[in-house]
Amino acid sequence: MRPVAVLLSLFVWMFGAEPSWARGLSPAAGTVAGALERAAGGPVKLRISRTTGAPSFLSVGAGHSINLDIAASARAEDRARRFLQSYGQALGLPGASEVTVLGVNGPDVAGMEHVRLQHTYRGVPVRGGQLTVHLRGAGVTAVHARTVTDIAGIDVTPTVSAADAVAAARALVAEQYAATDAAPGAPQLELFPTSSSPTTSWPMNGPTG
Repeated sequence: MRPVAVLLSLFVWMFGAEPSWARGLSPAAGTVAGALERAAGGPVKLRISRTTGAPSFLSVGAGHSINLDIAASARAEDRARRFLQSYGQALGLPGASEVTVLGVNGPDVAGMEHVRLQHTYRGVPVRGGQLTVHLRGAGVTAVHARTVTDIAGIDVTPTVSAADAVAAARALVAEQYAATDAAPGAPQLELFPTSSSPTTSWPMNGPTG
């Protein structure tokens, strides 16, 4: 067992993570993480989520970037998606199809562009799941990520319709606040992570009226 222990220690040291990272990340995601370092041509620093076991932040050293097989002139969101196609598994995503673009900022004074994305599952937004990919040309220098893992196979078909959700919200407001003319905002189906099992929900903006 000694050679295995030495190799594991070296692997953890190379990626700048604690031993919990090696235990928490799946073998497939660990392979992708190794490819990240090779694409960057230098060390990749990882911060691991204690909740999901997936990286919540990664960055490369000064003068390095994770090179992407795409032109620097491509749209920022396309470059971000290319990164996720190649390396998203290390962040808890199976690929770029599991995100939607929320916004793009930049280039800023440092020449950086920042793409904010929403984690989705089967087209349904995952509550609290967002990523920001920081780009410089055709390379990625850092990623902030909050993804929800272990949701494969979840049925995202709601058991309550949008209309019934609105009716229930109106009834609750009428009961609690005696407001009979409340108008809740349009509901948006989401996958809501819970401590037991993810479930779908219909969050909506507070009523007005």
